[in-house]
Amino acid sequence: MSRRPTPFDELARVLEQLGRELEARLEGLDWNTNERGGFGWGPDGRPGFSIAGDEPPLDLADDGDRFVVTLDVPGYEASTLSVRLLEDTLLVSGRRNRPPSNNRRRETFKRRVLLPERVDTETAQATLNNGVLSIILEKLEPSDRPTQIDVT
Repeated sequence: MSRRPTPFDELARVLEQLGRELEARLEGLDWNTNERGGFGWGPDGRPGFSIAGDEPPLDLADDGDRFVVTLDVPGYEASTLSVRLLEDTLLVSGRRNRPPSNNRRRETFKRRVLLPERVDTETAQATLNNGVLSIILEKLEPSDRPTQIDVT
């Protein structure tokens, strides 16, 4: 007995075809060293968007009552780094000028991390030490009581 086709079967077929066409067009390009940035495959093998150059390696560790995020950012200064929290999303970016030979080139990166749990934005800390950016994010206590919303 054969299975009846569903709309999801057609969607899966179209996505497979799109993936094959995309791979064929991108074949031979090294997206990890793309100096202009753009869409491509990251160092972890997942698709992503890089503004320019390589994205710095990032680790997210769950220490029970807090998250510790570390990024390797050698050559960046604290004044050229930006760390922002937007609800459950951590946004980290940086900019530096570097002369590759005779030309000055600006390198930038942007990393966006979706945090697994909500964190306290008031106690967040970021420090830069020997080219390693460490971000400490204390977790919020889960609320057992629902929030009452008045209807007007």
